[in-house]
Amino acid sequence: MLKPRRCGIVAQNLRSLCRTIESTTARSSAFIVSNRRMSGNKDSMSTCPRPMVDKQLAVELLQRLYAVTDGEEVEVLRELPSYDDRNYHVALSLENSEGRAEYVLKVLHESSSDNKDFLNAHMEMLVRLGNAGFRFPSPVPTKLGTQYTILKLPHALRPEPLDHGIMLLRFIPGVTVQSLGRPSSPLLASIGRTLARVHDCLEGLSGTAIEAGVQSRLLVWSIADALQCESGVVCIPDERLRCAVQSVLGRYREEIVPHMPSMRRGIIHGDVNENNIIIDPSNSREVFGFIDTFDTVYAPFVADLGICIAYLSLLLPETPVDWISPLVRSYCEERPLTDVEKESLHLWVLSRLAQCIAMGYKAYQADPTNDYLLVSCRPAGQVLPRLFALSTQELNRLLFSEQPCNGVAQ
Repeated sequence: MLKPRRCGIVAQNLRSLCRTIESTTARSSAFIVSNRRMSGNKDSMSTCPRPMVDKQLAVELLQRLYAVTDGEEVEVLRELPSYDDRNYHVALSLENSEGRAEYVLKVLHESSSDNKDFLNAHMEMLVRLGNAGFRFPSPVPTKLGTQYTILKLPHALRPEPLDHGIMLLRFIPGVTVQSLGRPSSPLLASIGRTLARVHDCLEGLSGTAIEAGVQSRLLVWSIADALQCESGVVCIPDERLRCAVQSVLGRYREEIVPHMPSMRRGIIHGDVNENNIIIDPSNSREVFGFIDTFDTVYAPFVADLGICIAYLSLLLPETPVDWISPLVRSYCEERPLTDVEKESLHLWVLSRLAQCIAMGYKAYQADPTNDYLLVSCRPAGQVLPRLFALSTQELNRLLFSEQPCNGVAQ
């Protein structure tokens, strides 16, 4: 195994690398430091380490790539948790203002960086959502006027540098749902209502180049292809949990796959979890925005609702899920489910929990220093067996309950 190269070396050499900037698409640019190009990759299960970018290199990248930093003091506030990528919350001290501008510098895992059709489509999707009034992290143009950059960076385990997508996104201020502990019923209703409206907006992209670009991506986390996580089942240490995950995936194959064409499909967020839903601290009853959209895939919209339910259930893993019912009912008031979609909701919830467990343990085997990889799979291991024991009718009765019995604060 090769010893990791230090990021400081990259920072020292970045000046020479930047002399060979080359624009590769209308919305992307690339630093070319080697004639060797990677062949097309499928997104992988974090079997490779995250990008080798430290705080020093993050500042250097910002100053070289983005005009918004010209003459401003750049401060890296913190590194944000990430499964595959490297994310830094950064701030610029504005000379002509008492305030400061905040952004997220995102360096994509190499497995997410080689599909420019997807990256172009994803950036355009963020712009469309912003124009529609939704708060999503919109891209900041580079000095070349592009929405992202491809840069070859040294790799911890390989001798040759690999391509990494780099972008600067506007920071969405606020706190996460996870930090609130137990969401109130009004907040849950706001989440459901807002998610339904986002789906209405994204459904309007049907048949466009944006949708085609998203469809071009092969993502192992795609809920529309949950069977990809079967290779991670053997990594689950608990035998009973391993059997439960295998059973869920068996039902997915038999009950979801044949009926998927009859469900409304389009671009979905793909990762509406408790850390990606942002709340304004001054109004904890309303959703402020959504972040981390890089698990965007083409899938049934009801699957995105199932993903959201699955992750929120992890906040209270020992509590019956009827406390989430205000979210489900609010979603359906805005965007009613068809009979097929409603019948499938149970398995969409279980399938995301199964993905969390199988892929979480597999990724952790490859990178045991990244505890974030287990942030969802451990509580998911508590929730999945309990929800799997319920019939579809029993779970729907809880999720669509008019009066949650757990005393959620109003």
